[in-house]
Amino acid sequence: MTNRVWKLALIGCGDAGAAHATTVGRLPNARLVAALDAEEEQARTLCAEHGGQAVTSIAELVSHRPDVVIVATGPLGQPGVVAELAAEGFDAGLLCEKPLATGVPAARRLLETAAGAGMTVAVNHQRRFGLAVRRAVEMARGGNLGRPVRVEGYAKDATLFDWGPHWIDIAHLVADDAPVTWVDAAIDFTDGRTHAGLRLEGRGRLVWEYAGGLRGQLECGADVAGQPLLRIITTDAVIEFASVVPEGEGWARGPVLRVLGPSTGWQEIETGESALAAQQWSRSLAELTDALADGRAPVHDGARAVRALEVCVAGYQAARTRGPVRPQDARETDIREVLGD
Repeated sequence: MTNRVWKLALIGCGDAGAAHATTVGRLPNARLVAALDAEEEQARTLCAEHGGQAVTSIAELVSHRPDVVIVATGPLGQPGVVAELAAEGFDAGLLCEKPLATGVPAARRLLETAAGAGMTVAVNHQRRFGLAVRRAVEMARGGNLGRPVRVEGYAKDATLFDWGPHWIDIAHLVADDAPVTWVDAAIDFTDGRTHAGLRLEGRGRLVWEYAGGLRGQLECGADVAGQPLLRIITTDAVIEFASVVPEGEGWARGPVLRVLGPSTGWQEIETGESALAAQQWSRSLAELTDALADGRAPVHDGARAVRALEVCVAGYQAARTRGPVRPQDARETDIREVLGD
């Protein structure tokens, strides 16, 4: 972050909001000036721990003149919150949680509203800032290990909609932002989960392909024996992030980053941090403040978030229609239509 002290405000003081408040406290050049939540006591409790003033309206929050507003209300509420911020004249940095909205149309309207008000938008795809993930993407695209052909993501205790945008965003990096040609999915709503006010699946598998043939896959909701959080397969190597290794009759946590090369066994690569290190949140926020200082778009801007959301929503539509869907054919779809909410 730059040397100035950045004033931050928070809207949404639940689990994600509390994580953001903790992140602000870790940064020497940032301080929380205000927090807002529909449950006023929740905002007061958060401010008592992290500093700042609990407020009762967006107008009052904007009156504190924050440099960055963090919105952690979830995909149902974020478009309306951003519209209110714009109406109150807020025109600085905006860090939204992912997904931006429940569908691409609402996400695009959010970005148009923010741009019209002069806001610089970033979306908290913090996993792309992990040192091991960065290194894995660099190796996959560097040419020394051949050509990337497959990216596999996995999250046992999550859904395609809440965890998917992280791994889709990272797969887009591996694919060098090639266009996605089709998306398919199998989704089981038995024993479903609730996330951010949405009734989602108990288990799901999402598959998509880029122009050029690189294929992505994401599986959520159940154990997959031997599957790391992220695996990148190239023509000459296998790269694993947050690997697991055989131990007795089961599996144990392995190296954060390891590579199986064309002429060697598995080799561990030291990265200096855990797979889901809290520093990833700090880097996400710092990239936004650096972008504001430099007068540029952050690398995790809203346009990239919409591309990840397109793939995710197309997957739910493909599961409903039982056949592959082109992302452009799901751009008018809201996930609530697919879920029946």
